Amino acid sequence: MSADIDDRFVDVDFEQDENYVFGDLGVQVFGSSLQDYEGSEPVYTDSEIRSEIEKIDADGGGLDRLVTRIFNQGREGSCVANACSQANQIIQAKQFGKDRVVQLSAISLYKRIGRSAQSGAMVSDGLAEMRSRGILPLDTPENRTKYGDVVMPNTGFSQRYPSGWEQTAKQFAGVEALIVRSVNALLSALINGHPVVVGRQGHSICYTRPMVRNGRRVVKYANSWGDWGDEGYGYDSESQIRQSASWAFALRTVVNRPIA
Repeated sequence: MSADIDDRFVDVDFEQDENYVFGDLGVQVFGSSLQDYEGSEPVYTDSEIRSEIEKIDADGGGLDRLVTRIFNQGREGSCVANACSQANQIIQAKQFGKDRVVQLSAISLYKRIGRSAQSGAMVSDGLAEMRSRGILPLDTPENRTKYGDVVMPNTGFSQRYPSGWEQTAKQFAGVEALIVRSVNALLSALINGHPVVVGRQGHSICYTRPMVRNGRRVVKYANSWGDWGDEGYGYDSESQIRQSASWAFALRTVVNRPIA
């Protein structure tokens, strides 16, 4: 094992946990607007992946070190929006520095892709909206200082959009995403610093770090259930990914830079 992993949160069966709300309705094809990861960046071999994981462990972690908060979707089916927002914040930290991350409101994205508080949404809609119209800042004192009243909480489907929200949300648009079609491509994306938004068992999560557990590869993910799991994280084995991950997208850059 390359790092400490809590066995209780390896290959968690989401469908058996009645205490939480899901909301991933799957994915529709974007058409030609998105490229495959395999055609855009190198996919490492098994031996190269093992070597790169060792480097990540020696360095003290991967993209999980860039996570500035664990999201909490509450009793709403907004997991797609939460996973997309988490990936956006990770990319912000990577590009601009962890101390310059603007915390985001997942509900400001979910309201445009979900029909109701618990209807769930398609990841294709979430990524398309995040790419085109963006996400609003989270309602925090720091964000109110920067953006005034043009902020929203993380939950609350009935919340109305503040006046002028489109212009502010646009500052957090333009995310570049790549389609991931294999486990090795997924691991390679994480190694290269790209968070991966994935759906499995009706739930959407954000993969952050490749690891090795008892000689086998696993992937760490940031969930959106607050203090659930291993301080908000869980782990999927390679077999779990192959069995139940129905789609995956690597987010590479935030094209539009948020206001500092």
